[in-house]
Amino acid sequence: MPQNREAIDTIKGYYYQFDYFILKLLEENNKDAYIYLEGIEDIDIENIDSRIAVQCKYYDKTEYRHSVIKNPIIEMFKHYSKDKKNNIQYYIYGHYKCGQEKLPKDFDIEFLKKNFLTYTKDKMKHEIFEELNINDEEILQFKNKLKINISADSYEEQEKNINNLIKKIFNCDEELSQYYYNNALAIVKVLATNSEIQKRKITPKQFVTMIKNKKEKVFNSIYIQKKGIENYCRFI
Repeated sequence: MPQNREAIDTIKGYYYQFDYFILKLLEENNKDAYIYLEGIEDIDIENIDSRIAVQCKYYDKTEYRHSVIKNPIIEMFKHYSKDKKNNIQYYIYGHYKCGQEKLPKDFDIEFLKKNFLTYTKDKMKHEIFEELNINDEEILQFKNKLKINISADSYEEQEKNINNLIKKIFNCDEELSQYYYNNALAIVKVLATNSEIQKRKITPKQFVTMIKNKKEKVFNSIYIQKKGIENYCRFI
């Protein structure tokens, strides 16, 4: 039976998002910061006085076009319009096969309005800033809150960065690093499938502790099976 390439790419995209979530937890300096999976955006990083909402995408077979990130930016703009004084930074983080040169390193609000805040549906042009009654000064404020990275690491590069962080944090070798990574993925799976947003958040400190505890539980279970409960009790 032929493989569904579109489904495979979608699955890879989810794993890329999960890996980015793990990466942010491992590299965050504030160990008490809350990092959400599927918060305002795919991943939110919440500190005491700020929040970063990240839309994370992986298109390793797709050329970059402005239309690819238009909808996420429109949704971010709509969120901003509800509270223009919020302390949220909006971040587009994505990997694309090519075409990155199409996006200028810096652009003005006219470029933003034309390429990201205007769309056509049923042959009708929509200017979302007009529909939301947002003036140029407020659009500029949104632009200053918006960061776009369309040259993010590849799936393999991101995984390598996670592996290096795990080896550093847990002071372990390559083989044990893979074990810790599997533990991390298992934790993310539990978070990702919870319907309550407050149960899809975790701090870096909690995350690392859970990874360690999971390893110890597996060791304890194996030790009991091989040595028996009496020997195990004497061991601990």
